Amino acid sequence: MDKGLSESLVLMIIITVTITLALLFYAFAYYGLGSVLSNAFIAQAENTMENMAYDLGAALSGPSVGNSITYPIPNSLVNTMLVAQNYCNLTINGTQYPSHALIIGVPPTYTSLPTGFRESLIGENLTIANNTPPFNVALMGATKINGINLGEYLVLYPRLSIYGSGNNYLIIYPRFNAALTSSVPGLVILNITGVTTISLSNATITYTCGFGAQSFSWGISNISGEIEIINIVIQYG
Repeated sequence: MDKGLSESLVLMIIITVTITLALLFYAFAYYGLGSVLSNAFIAQAENTMENMAYDLGAALSGPSVGNSITYPIPNSLVNTMLVAQNYCNLTINGTQYPSHALIIGVPPTYTSLPTGFRESLIGENLTIANNTPPFNVALMGATKINGINLGEYLVLYPRLSIYGSGNNYLIIYPRFNAALTSSVPGLVILNITGVTTISLSNATITYTCGFGAQSFSWGISNISGEIEIINIVIQYG
């Protein structure tokens, strides 16, 4: 082989290997940075959503219609915020009262928890508020919501508050019954718009939240008293 040609081939091989190694290094660095950003974002978003749950619970403790809370959502290059339609569903004698939920998560490219993983972050009970706010924040594993793949996500959703015993129960159900797109990006606004009271007489009630392998539920039969459904509108951008 001609000496000049041989040297050219060696040079081309060296350049190719160098470029390949540089691209690999960039890919690993980019993935590593994305993973760090994702973990930091989830930690910050967890704190924000827990504050939202407590503040919204406090807003319901007195005359609540017309009350609202506004929260800035932590921003990063890797987060996704969306509203999951009909994430929860309360059924009273066959009549359904669905509720949406606020989702903040990160793509599986950077970080992921096993599908089916779920952890309640405010109290241990996923569906019933026992001396805890009537809203919960849960950390959930990998899934697809609204066509978007998530490696892990946080969800803010309502829980049932149950008071009384025997045939005289009061159940409070704060319900995200509508979702609107806000003109202000990076903000979540929660508006309490109305209360509906339903009488219960030997009623059968079930309450289910989540999708697929991540769903969880609670139920009771022959319950009497009344249930207050508090309607809340989510605005997000």
